[in-house]
Amino acid sequence: MPKVMRLIKKYNIVRYSIFYTPSHFRAPLQDEFHNKLDKPDWTVSNWDVTRCYWVHSLDDLRALQADAEWRAKINGMEEPWIAKELNISIGHETIYYEDGVVKNTTVADD
Repeated sequence: MPKVMRLIKKYNIVRYSIFYTPSHFRAPLQDEFHNKLDKPDWTVSNWDVTRCYWVHSLDDLRALQADAEWRAKINGMEEPWIAKELNISIGHETIYYEDGVVKNTTVADD
């Protein structure tokens, strides 16, 4: 990761993280959703890693992704261990509970 931090800063990325889901978590969790919690339509994603970008503007993300140095460094690091399948989610995050603190809502007594 140190190889790409300069580019993250260059393109105004607010936050960048990698969310890793160990493959051995998927089947047991999927089984629990379907068979124990009666949630047959819930699906555990079938990939190992999600790259998470927090940006002020999609233009900042587009500029980062278009940068030849970014593509060479990040793709070179990830190719050996990340599947070719990609899923993109666009939106925003609202945090309701973090580090023991309730945020953006209140606690109901019932």
